Amino acid sequence: MAARRLVVCEDIVDHTNVGAIIRCAAGIGWDGVLLAPRAADPLYRRAIKTSMGTVFQFGLRLR
Repeated sequence: MAARRLVVCEDIVDHTNVGAIIRCAAGIGWDGVLLAPRAADPLYRRAIKTSMGTVFQFGLRLR
């Protein structure tokens, strides 16, 4: 099934902010996150901790 609602993050360079965006997007029922090439790594330990593990259950697309 294709994602209907995506959060598009362009050049979010702080790992904490990326994790918080992922957690909030999952919390309000969005389908995934599209990260720009210069965005912080969502699999960095600080991003994972801030997202409370949601990063592993959520559709991520790195471009």
